Amino acid sequence: MRIYNRLAAGLIIFAAAVALPVPDRNPGYAGGRAECGRALARIVSGLGEDEIVPVWIFFAAPPDDGAASSPEALVRIARRGAPREKSVRLHPPAQSSLDGIRSLVVRIRHRSSYFNAVSADVRVGMIPRIIELPGVAKVDAVRTYRRAREVLLPDKEGMPRHVPASPLIGKYGDSFNQLYMIEVVDLLEMGYNGSGDSSSAGQIMIGILDTGFLLDHYAFNRLEVHAQWDFVNDDPITENEPDDPPGQDRHGTLVLGTIAGYGEGDLIGPAWGAAFLLAKTEEVDSEIVVEEDNWIAGLAWCDSIGADIVTSSLGYIEWYDPDDLDGETALCTRAANRAASRGIVVCNAAGNYGYNGATSLIAPADADSVITVGGVYADGSLWESSSRGPTADGRIKPDVMAQAVSVQSVLYPEDHGYWKHSGTSFATPLMAGMCAQLLEIHPGWTPMQLKDSLLVHATNSDSPDNDFGWGIARGLATAGIFADGAAGVSFSNGYPNPFGESVEFDLYSDRWTYVSARIYDSSGRLVRTLLDEEPLLFNVTVEWDGTNDGGRQAASGVYFVEFVSPRARQAVKVVRIR
Repeated sequence: MRIYNRLAAGLIIFAAAVALPVPDRNPGYAGGRAECGRALARIVSGLGEDEIVPVWIFFAAPPDDGAASSPEALVRIARRGAPREKSVRLHPPAQSSLDGIRSLVVRIRHRSSYFNAVSADVRVGMIPRIIELPGVAKVDAVRTYRRAREVLLPDKEGMPRHVPASPLIGKYGDSFNQLYMIEVVDLLEMGYNGSGDSSSAGQIMIGILDTGFLLDHYAFNRLEVHAQWDFVNDDPITENEPDDPPGQDRHGTLVLGTIAGYGEGDLIGPAWGAAFLLAKTEEVDSEIVVEEDNWIAGLAWCDSIGADIVTSSLGYIEWYDPDDLDGETALCTRAANRAASRGIVVCNAAGNYGYNGATSLIAPADADSVITVGGVYADGSLWESSSRGPTADGRIKPDVMAQAVSVQSVLYPEDHGYWKHSGTSFATPLMAGMCAQLLEIHPGWTPMQLKDSLLVHATNSDSPDNDFGWGIARGLATAGIFADGAAGVSFSNGYPNPFGESVEFDLYSDRWTYVSARIYDSSGRLVRTLLDEEPLLFNVTVEWDGTNDGGRQAASGVYFVEFVSPRARQAVKVVRIR
């Protein structure tokens, strides 16, 4: 009999039959046995006391007052974060909590300000002692997966879509089709490339969570890297190091080339003018399990520095059952939701597992706040290997689609040359690049407003399903800009909605125009004139404080806001609850 069997029996006594979620705000904790996660009990059941496993240690003890955020992060939260009462503050574990576990762990891997927790390498025999510590709420396994095999090009690569005989094809080279398909070529030609030069939004900052990054290629000569960090080896070097497996930085380099490369005549990324945060969070050796805590640490790092967008072509499914993909259970999914509440647009690949009769998604692609990206061929038809929903709670996934087969990027590991690559890994940075353009045009859009607008304007929005989601995304339509070059006007839904004290609307026009905005009650009576043929150029936010034209507060109920301009008319329904 193995020494561990007695330990396993002890763990089972106080392990919950079903792992409970860790609360967003942990209550005070007086001591006693914490919860042992079901996954951890399962993992260690066959291990000896001296074997080392990675675990999460969640603290119930009060955290520190709050993690420092950069000025850029504070601006983002103020501009696009959730309302104050719903936003999630960052709370790193208190020093006293760290001191309490330090002698019981082999090493602390990451400190999580998202969850008042640490991940740590721990000897199996020490787990019961950690569970007994005062101030510890739960101990669970760091979820892992084994890296899927490289995606091979299918026999059917797909014929290119019919595209106009545009002189721009020569400028964009073989990257033209992947950009034209999602309507971002015209946005690039208007100057929207993530730089902020064509709007008041300022430069967009994009975080990439991937395997590493080799920046020697000619197409990266214009690349602006704001910061980079290796969360596997805990150092600032994200390209291959002597102990890394061969090709460790390949996948991340190809993703970076897709979104940010610039080589006129061959490759232009949709967000080549943005600033980038490069986070190495994954190992590529097929014999090594990849651990979720690196991803969560990388996401929080991007958050703290000020990322507007985070794109990830990774996912975690081993140790997560299909029933766990409900948008609330997987820890990386919950982390993605927290990032979105703090104003970050999170894009994640749906996965490359095709259709197997049930969901084939990867976490965190199941998150409601994540823009989950599936893949199509170059002709717009469904790529058979693109993962499908629904989520465990019945929501449609993926959300939107982009080209995933024969996507033009850099040739690795050369400093010149280009190559085509396949997988939802490459559809995702195309979508993240479009999101950077949309934030330039609509800097006040929250992550959910941006996502909702993408869905409404995608090609399958009238009949979404779990194959195509809402369809191929359309950048021009989502931005409210007409493809024929005429003046484009867009009006957002009200937020928050329902509202109490006030509600806001984002208005946009790509050239000078006039707009009126009037509010009517459910019987059609005019309540308030907000705008009366007022001039509009680019972005304007309009607020209704709930009063009528006489200055009195309007009653609770349903109201309709009608926006009218020479080129567009739209009615928006809002609900007031006093």
